[in-house]
Amino acid sequence: MSNPHPEPLFTPKELAVLLKRARSYVFAMKRRGFRMVNNRATLTEARAWLAANPLPRASARASRDTMERRGTSPPLR
Repeated sequence: MSNPHPEPLFTPKELAVLLKRARSYVFAMKRRGFRMVNNRATLTEARAWLAANPLPRASARASRDTMERRGTSPPLR
C-alpha cells in the first residue's frame, strides 16, 4: 500500500528557499554526493543529508579535519 500523502519533491531552487540557502549551496551538496533523482528531492532527504554532511561547501580536507574534531567519520564516496 502506498502512502496517501507522499512528501513533495522539490527542485534545487525550491530546496534552497526551504533551507534558507543560496541555490549554489544545493549544487554544492550535489557535488558532494547528495542525490536528486530527476533533479528533485524531498526536504527530509536534504535535511538528513546535511545532518550527515554538515559542510557541503568546505574543501574535502577542511571537512575531514572538522569531522575528526567532532569524532565522526567522513562520508563515503
